[in-house]
Amino acid sequence: AEWPEYEPCDCAKLTSVSVLSPASTPVAAVSAGNLHTLALTRQTHLYAFGAGSWGRLGLGDDNREKPAPTLVKAALHLNITAVSAGFEHSLLLSADGSLYQFGRSGAAYQSTPSPVPGIGPSSGVPVVSVSAGKSFSVACDGGGGVW
Repeated sequence: AEWPEYEPCDCAKLTSVSVLSPASTPVAAVSAGNLHTLALTRQTHLYAFGAGSWGRLGLGDDNREKPAPTLVKAALHLNITAVSAGFEHSLLLSADGSLYQFGRSGAAYQSTPSPVPGIGPSSGVPVVSVSAGKSFSVACDGGGGVW
């Protein structure tokens, strides 16, 4: 079988994440990856939790598992508007159309958000949407092109 056997779970049974409460930290967007989750607040602060291996949480040298949402300080200055959690990597889209990545890339990894080369405003290709999957990333530019 291509996929390992997992214990069935009730994925429709949701519980509140107390650290991210509507009163103190209202969330604008979330994305669930293989073993990690990203949450973007209305104030454009990024929180990550779950497995930290391969730098997929963007927390620098701290690659430990985070059971509770943890602020990704390295993304505070990026003005993030969209997030996508992939299998072992993550993508961030900023308000100016720049694209950032962290996590696994082949046999290496980047543990803090870094610009994706060859795309974004500095390359004349601002990004408007992103999606991260298992070992791939997809971006749509402002002209309707898919990367």
